[in-house]
Amino acid sequence: MKTFLTILIGSFACHTFADTYVVTAYPSSWVPDVVNVVPGDIVRFEYGGGSPHTATSGSPCSDDGLFDGALNGSGDYLE
Repeated sequence: MKTFLTILIGSFACHTFADTYVVTAYPSSWVPDVVNVVPGDIVRFEYGGGSPHTATSGSPCSDDGLFDGALNGSGDYLE
């Protein structure tokens, strides 16, 4: 029983929680323009106004196929 409790307490002590980051799309910028995330984190893309935007993975002008979604002002997000 003592071993079980030690393992149980240790598993809670090592547990990490996912962080949520909000990125807002404006006509000519993203705020913030760089976000460092780890697997399990959530990035929420919000529409800040101006021309319609998409959130697309990859380098500029080169979609890498991981995700691509339109931002339509309804608080869209990708995980």
